[in-house]
Amino acid sequence: MIIAPSPAGRRALAATVTGLFVLIAGCSQRDDIGRRYPVTGTVTYKGKPLPTGHVNFVPEGEASRGATGNIVDGKYRLTTHAPDDGAMPGKYRVTITAYEGDLAAVQADANKQYQSQNAMPDQTVVSKAQRKSLIPEKYGRFEGSGLTAEVKEQSNTIDFDLKD
Repeated sequence: MIIAPSPAGRRALAATVTGLFVLIAGCSQRDDIGRRYPVTGTVTYKGKPLPTGHVNFVPEGEASRGATGNIVDGKYRLTTHAPDDGAMPGKYRVTITAYEGDLAAVQADANKQYQSQNAMPDQTVVSKAQRKSLIPEKYGRFEGSGLTAEVKEQSNTIDFDLKD
């Protein structure tokens, strides 16, 4: 004897199946960019984790898209299209930038100066505060960084130990 599910049971089953299809579709990279693999790492300068900064991977060959990542307390994760989706396999040239100072705080100080002195904020001061590098600026230039990386078809850990 076969017992047919009630209408409420059929709706619950249909909702569960639909939810599984949505979950499976959401986990796949269906954006026509290509398969990406997780890339994480640590960036140190003079043996200490870089407190803040930005990593930029630019493809050198078979990889067709670059990837970027923010450095927080020395750690980074790469993004190509969606947050933390990694990078495509291949070889990359790498740049790293890290600047001291919170631009919002510097701008707020400049605005206070403007209000108290009835003068325009000194944009040179704002610009210099924004651009004070925590690392040698050569690491921010492709032709001078000397940094390279290779992303493989697996989970990747790529660390950078920066020197003077």
